[in-house]
Amino acid sequence: RKKGYDQVLWTDAKENKFDSILHHATAFLSFSGNLVVGWLLLEAACEASTLLKSATNEEDKNYYQSKIVDFRFFVQQQLVKNVGLSHSMLNFEEDLSHLKL
Repeated sequence: RKKGYDQVLWTDAKENKFDSILHHATAFLSFSGNLVVGWLLLEAACEASTLLKSATNEEDKNYYQSKIVDFRFFVQQQLVKNVGLSHSMLNFEEDLSHLKL
């Protein structure tokens, strides 16, 4: 069974492999940021979907519809990147910081 990312980080920290942890910090922060923004946009889209049903004027309908479109766009263009980010964080074989360039 593959280790989870938190298990890999914990093991590296116990072995004082802090460079290994830092190499994945950008990917981890991007992943986390995408997740949080996606969650917030989902909440807004769900609320907008409910309010759209009772909207009476065109301006309100357009506004609520834009919240749903924002969420869909984010999922299709940004959140999907989390698949690749998670693979890059979890599927590494060794700490490459010792390589000479």
